[in-house]
Formats: sequence, structure tokens, C-alpha cells
Amino acid sequence: MRLKRILVAYVAIVGIVASIATSCSDEIVETDGEADATITNCILDKSGRPMAILEISNSTSQTVSYLVTIVFRDAEYARRSSDVRVPEVGPHEITVATVTTRESVAWPQNELTCQLDGVVRKPD
Repeated sequence: MRLKRILVAYVAIVGIVASIATSCSDEIVETDGEADATITNCILDKSGRPMAILEISNSTSQTVSYLVTIVFRDAEYARRSSDVRVPEVGPHEITVATVTTRESVAWPQNELTCQLDGVVRKPD
């Protein structure tokens, strides 16, 4: 009889743990969101600062925020990087964001390149 109670208690505990694990698997944790970000344009703004225009597409079913880092380079690979926080992007929503450097550069427009250096997606 005692063995039967222990077995029933064990099965109940395993069931509870499995239930919790299943419900937690739908939660979003901080992840690599690089697949959600695309650079749509790479230009110098009116002040001569490198600027990347991004399209962020939230591929999840929850509202999330993004931290996007862009590396700007010229033809000789001089490098500047900058990041932008894009808050509260709704489920399956698409938004546009811009990333610029703080200082202007002497790079010609035709030598400017922009590259995603990191995209972090985390729940709001």
C-alpha cells in the first residue's frame, strides 16, 4: 500500500513538472533576433553621418523589444558602430527604425557599407 502511494505521488509530481515545462516553453527569452532585422538602406544623412534604415519584423506571438547594432565601414574599412533600441514591437508587426553614428564622417556615399553586427530580441 505504501509503495502504491509513493508511485501515485511520483506520477503526480512528474505530471506537474511536465505541465510547467510545457507552459514555459511558449515564453520568449532573450534571443538572437537577427532573422527579424533587415537593412533596407545605407546612406549618409544631411549632416554627413552614416545612417542605416532597418525593417524589423517581429516573428513571434508576443510584444518584444530589439537592440540592433550596426557597423558602418568605408572602402578602407574604417569602422564606426552604433545601436538603437526598438521598443514594443507587437506580435507579427513590422516597423522601421534608423541607426546613425554620433559624428559625421568624410566618407563618400559610394564607399559606405552597413552591416548588422547583432540583434537581440527580448520580451517586454
